[in-house]
Amino acid sequence: LRLAAQESIITGRPHAWGVSSTQRAFFRYDETQWTQISISDWDPNIRFELTREKTGVELTDVIVPLIIFEPTGMSTMFTLTLEDSERSVTLKGEGDGRITRLDIET
Repeated sequence: LRLAAQESIITGRPHAWGVSSTQRAFFRYDETQWTQISISDWDPNIRFELTREKTGVELTDVIVPLIIFEPTGMSTMFTLTLEDSERSVTLKGEGDGRITRLDIET
């Protein structure tokens, strides 16, 4: 996610991260539309929860840009929690370009 934020500033184009119930992807905004630049599957052993602008996100089978990184350094406010049987990791974006990570052992 930090790389997407930095790419947005360096290239002057918005970048984004999107997620579905089974996959995640990175996007770049090209003139009039979002272009998917990478995609990968979620590990089925990882549970995750995403909130955007303090509202829970209902995941579907379609990946759309959900967290937007602007060339100005601003971004969508979000909290992403990933959990497996051993630990929980939370990534938090406050909207000002900073992303913090909290690790919690389970």
